[in-house]
Amino acid sequence: MFTGQEPFHHGVIATLHASDNEPNMRVRGETLTLAEVLYSRAWLTHGFDNQLHFRAHPEWMARGYRYYINLTAPQSSPAALACEDMNAELIPWLRRLDRERDNFIFVHYWDPHQRYDPPEAFLGTFDRSLSDLTEIAAPSGERWLLGVGPKALLAADEFARESVCRHNEELLRVDAAIGEVMQTLKQEGLYDDTLIIVNADHGDDMREHHSHFEHREPYECCTHLPLIFKPAAGTPEAEAAGSRIPALVSHADLMPTVLEAAGVEYRLGPLQRSFQPLILDLDGSSVLPLMRGEVEAIREHVVSVGSYLRHKDLYRCVEIAARDLTHRLYIRSPIPPASYANHESTGLIKADRRAGDGLSFSALPRAELLDLNRDPTETDNRLKDEVQIGRRLYDVLLPCMMSPLFLGEPPAFIELMAGL
Repeated sequence: MFTGQEPFHHGVIATLHASDNEPNMRVRGETLTLAEVLYSRAWLTHGFDNQLHFRAHPEWMARGYRYYINLTAPQSSPAALACEDMNAELIPWLRRLDRERDNFIFVHYWDPHQRYDPPEAFLGTFDRSLSDLTEIAAPSGERWLLGVGPKALLAADEFARESVCRHNEELLRVDAAIGEVMQTLKQEGLYDDTLIIVNADHGDDMREHHSHFEHREPYECCTHLPLIFKPAAGTPEAEAAGSRIPALVSHADLMPTVLEAAGVEYRLGPLQRSFQPLILDLDGSSVLPLMRGEVEAIREHVVSVGSYLRHKDLYRCVEIAARDLTHRLYIRSPIPPASYANHESTGLIKADRRAGDGLSFSALPRAELLDLNRDPTETDNRLKDEVQIGRRLYDVLLPCMMSPLFLGEPPAFIELMAGL
């Protein structure tokens, strides 16, 4: 997220199961992170996280931070760390900041995350019948609850309804935690002059597709994320406060955005560790021109990756998607089940070696073209009907599928069409 690079550039497809000798589980040493660059420009850099509990992360997750506060979750899983525990350390730290220095602070809240476990103050806020949610019709005519899944399926699944409500109650929980940080900044006289960015690394599939209450598949529910800016007072971007900008942006755009806001100058060049002059190999662009109204777009598409597996000593993705303002093309690897039956993997791939769960990665379409305006449920494959759009997005994905980080030979477009 803080390299300014896309996954097929920085090379990290997955980290959770990595070990020290796997080459594509770490950001390369020559890649400069946002914290490293700011620290080299005399900023104080602070990280509030607990990523050092993952065996793959210690070498690079804390890279560039003058202070890295690695909290321990009260339970065994790092994801069990609650935002209240994070704020208990963060709030006093904010009150002690060195006001004579420029400060960059990264705060990672896990909430909401499986398993959804909102505290008593929020539990029960939402109607367990889901009757207050927006109902729409899928192209097939099936009734859906927007952003949740098929109405009939949810009506018959008490666990799913409870999980949806608990997920939303955890959203309220983290909203309250962020509000506590905002209030502290105001009390300390820091709020007005601070650029604040609220972002997420992924969403969750409720019961919309195939990876229930997880985030393995690059559909809209997992990849369309909040990106909220509170500009510093007196900046040109402050004029955009309260507006919503309908442009595509990516995690790769975060680093160049913060560097522009911080007044850090650099030039683009090949990957290397060069601070003087500062040379960065970036894929992203600053979003500040969007906020100032200078441009209407900074990118034409966004590429997302989904499930992955370990194959021949590399973790490789098996699902990839490209999205523009109106459509998403979703392509799955051509791997047969036998080729990964003994490999560590995540998401739907496991379904082909679990009996009786009703899911099968190999039975899903090789390619889906989804019209996001016409079909917010993403259930109607339009690839046969909108071939030119599919071909254009296929050309976006082809360089990614030619990478060793994609499992299998890249399928020809005509092959995808023939498989429908």
